[in-house]
Amino acid sequence: MSLCLSIPCKDEAAELRELVKSARPFVDEVVVLVDPSSEDDSVKAAHEVADRVYELLFPGSFGELCTLCVHLAAPHVDGVGRRDAEL
Repeated sequence: MSLCLSIPCKDEAAELRELVKSARPFVDEVVVLVDPSSEDDSVKAAHEVADRVYELLFPGSFGELCTLCVHLAAPHVDGVGRRDAEL
């Protein structure tokens, strides 16, 4: 069974790096959905730490964003966990 961690991220580069570092031993894959309008280096951090990165402007609804994160990860693994980059 494979497990994927799916993370939405905007302006949370440092938090993203820490989250992925702590989660790596427990997941097979990390997918990050990053907003390219981030004002810090979130996009760079996502590409450094994730197995797959999707860059897109976040939708207006947090619920839509969470659903999208899970859908992007789901086809490739048996289970998906979603966590915000904010710790």
